[in-house]
Amino acid sequence: MHVVYTKTKFSESLRTLRKARGISQSKLATDLDIPESNIRRYESQNDTPSIERLKQLSELF
Repeated sequence: MHVVYTKTKFSESLRTLRKARGISQSKLATDLDIPESNIRRYESQNDTPSIERLKQLSELF
């Protein structure tokens, strides 16, 4: 089975999961050791995380 996961769906999912857990963009960025601007770009569909970053996110959520 082939699954297509769009930037839009990823952005929405990240924002939803983050907010559901009461985590700010700043806190998530700190936990991932990346600039907060990266989180903003992920959530606004202006950037997509690397595979390594996706692995980190999957461990947090």
